[in-house]
Amino acid sequence: MAFDGGPGMDGAYAASFSWAPGTYGQQIFQASSPSGPFTKVQDNAFIGTGGGCMTTSTIGHLRPGASYYYELAGYTDATHLGPMSNVVTFTIPPSSGDAGHLTVGDTNGPGSVTWPNPVQGYRSVIGGSVSDTGFSPDEESLGFFFSAPAGSTVCVSIQGYGSNGQLGPIEGPVCGTF
Repeated sequence: MAFDGGPGMDGAYAASFSWAPGTYGQQIFQASSPSGPFTKVQDNAFIGTGGGCMTTSTIGHLRPGASYYYELAGYTDATHLGPMSNVVTFTIPPSSGDAGHLTVGDTNGPGSVTWPNPVQGYRSVIGGSVSDTGFSPDEESLGFFFSAPAGSTVCVSIQGYGSNGQLGPIEGPVCGTF
């Protein structure tokens, strides 16, 4: 079974994969080094009758500035896995801390502020009050919620942290009435 890197990463630090069809399902394994140990991160067990099963997958929540290694094994029947594929490597580019354009009240709800670029922590200024989540290499905050009385207008600025702890540019303020 061929296993390749597919089209690459999306804006939310995910790896996309594709492989040749012809199994009864697949398991995908991930490691932090090419020699392992590999841990199962996805299991699509016995989802068809050979040939018509999934041929693509995406693994999300990957950390900017890190490398990940993947293997895939296809089910040969309802319970048995075939041999492991070749190892595929994804290196995620570091985050600059640039959150990008802020949106108020997006699909996360009316009391939310979202931004398009993953950051590794952020500082926010809401109504003159500064909060700082600090730098956390495993945090990929894409938005947050806050409480405001109905009918209140709230203005928000965000400054994201990049992969190396550096602060990106200040985005905003953007204002919304909730």
